[in-house]
Amino acid sequence: MLCTHISQQIYAKLLFEATFNQKKIIEQLSEWLSNEDYTRIFMLNGYAGTGKTTIIAAFVAALKELGIKTILLA
Repeated sequence: MLCTHISQQIYAKLLFEATFNQKKIIEQLSEWLSNEDYTRIFMLNGYAGTGKTTIIAAFVAALKELGIKTILLA
C-alpha cells in the first residue's frame, strides 16, 4: 500500500505520461523506498534522453511532499 502511494505521488509530479520503461523505474523506486532493508542502494543508469533526471526530480519532489529528506549523489 505504501509502495502504491509513493508511485502515485511520483506520477503526480511528472509533467507528461510516462513510457512503459519509465513506469517500470517508478514502480521499482517505490518498492525500493518502501522496503525495510535500508542497506540497499538504488542505482539508475541509462542512455541520454530516457528521462532519468526527470524521474529523479519527480521522485525527490514526491519525497519532499512525504516529509522525507533526500541527499543525491552522482
